[in-house]
This record gives sequence, C-alpha cells and structure tokens, in this order.
Amino acid sequence: MMKKQFLRLMMILALCSLSACHMTFNFTDKTENSSPSSAATHSSAESVTSKNESRLPTDSTVSENTSSEVPVPETSTNEKTKDYSAYLGIYRYNDEVIEVREVTDRTVSGIYVYQTSAGAYGSRELMCTVEKTEPFTVSELFQNGGSEKIYYTFSDNQITADYPDGWWENRTFIFVCGLDQTDRIDHPYYSGNNTSEHITNEKEHLSFYGIWIAASKDKADCEKVVSDMQKKGFAAAIYQTDDWSGLNSEHWYVVSAGEYASETEADNSLQQIREAGYEDAYVKYTGDWQG
Repeated sequence: MMKKQFLRLMMILALCSLSACHMTFNFTDKTENSSPSSAATHSSAESVTSKNESRLPTDSTVSENTSSEVPVPETSTNEKTKDYSAYLGIYRYNDEVIEVREVTDRTVSGIYVYQTSAGAYGSRELMCTVEKTEPFTVSELFQNGGSEKIYYTFSDNQITADYPDGWWENRTFIFVCGLDQTDRIDHPYYSGNNTSEHITNEKEHLSFYGIWIAASKDKADCEKVVSDMQKKGFAAAIYQTDDWSGLNSEHWYVVSAGEYASETEADNSLQQIREAGYEDAYVKYTGDWQG
C-alpha cells in the first residue's frame, strides 16, 4: 500500500516538473520572438528620423541658396540710343544761317541767323520738336503769333525749311562746317563786321512798314532793346529817323520789330509784339530813303 502511494507521488512530481519546464520553454520562446518586433520598431523610428533629416536643408544647401545672385537683365544691343551727332553743324542759305548745336531723340536746339531787308543781322534761339525720325524732321512755331509751324527736314548734309502756305517758298540750307570752324564762314555775323544798325547799301534802302517799339538819343539804349527782342525770337534792328522821309526829321535812334511790305502784314504781327511786353508798339511807314 505504501509502495503504491510512493509511486503515485513520484509520478505527480514528474508531471509537475515537465509542466514547469514547458512553461519555461514557452516564456523563453516568446521573449526571443519579441526581439525582432522591438528591432523593427526601432528601425522604423530611425527611418522616420532619417527621412525628416533628409528634408531639412543642410549647411551647404543654405549656403548655396543664399550665395546665389539674382540675374540682372542686360540691355539689348538693339536698344542703343541713336547717334545724332552727324546733324550738328552750321548750315547756310544765302545770308541766313542755322546752327544746330544739340540734337536728341526729342528736340533740336541752336540759333537762327537772319538778315532783314535793311541789311541788319541778328539771331534768335532755335528750339524745335522732333516730329519723325525717317526722314528726320523737326518743327517750331512760326513767328506770326498763330499755331502754324515751320518744318525742317534733315537729309544729305542739308536742311529743307518748309514754311506755312502763303509765306515763303521752301529753302534749302547747305552744310558749311562744324560748330568749331566758324572762322571758315565768310559772313558778317561771324566775321565781327556785323551791326544791328541799318547798312548803308543803296540797294538795301527799301521803304517798309515798321513796328516801332523804342526811340532814344542814346544808341546803347536801343541796342539793349534789340538784344531783348532777338532773345524772344523777333527780328529787330536800329534805324536813324532822319534817314527816312516818313520819320522824325530830328535825329533819333529807333527800333523796329521787323520790316513789312504792307500795312496789313505789319498789323497782323502788331498784337504779338504787344503781348511780348511792348505795349506801346505801333505801325508806321518809313517813307523814302534820304540819308
């Protein structure tokens, strides 16, 4: 009886021992199987970190971006400013002269030298506006107080002046020399023989209607008036009254703003002269030359 109980007890202990070993084996197996899962999780974290880091700019990338310069557009060679220097110079038509001193793509400036029928020479400022470039054509207001224009066209070393209808025929001014070569011009205005006073040449002593704006016993006073008139673009000259039958027989120096063939022509310009600051200007016929 005791022997049977002993055997039964040994069998129970053996079974318990086997069960304990099996449980230990399962626990160890699960622990080992869990390691790859942890490694995978760790590897995934490293992969995310690596991806995020790859998206961040590196020091070299930042340096390259900040050091790059914004490209500056270059001016096309087709946009070069046209050279108008070929138009500069002195052009002449009989005793009238055009000095072209400055030319841009918008304006042309210089002086216009003219001679009155009495033989006096004067100059006025020439300021023109460019109308078109082919052919190169400029314009200025005509000195008649209206809105009419004189057009100047440049071509082949010459300038063609186109005046408003009813005035003068077109005039062609021929290139004479450069601006620094005035000593080559045989002209009283440039030779130093010019005078604003009437030249005593018999063929020039033609009667005319004058717009008289000043009179003085002192010639210097009249010279100042002439200078002022010429700066404003008007033809003006000094005369002596006792040289003309229709003027004062007493000797006076007088200034006329132009010479006109008819009284009507002079009257048409009178208002413009008055508006220029010579309110007392009036029209009078000189009569015959008697000087």
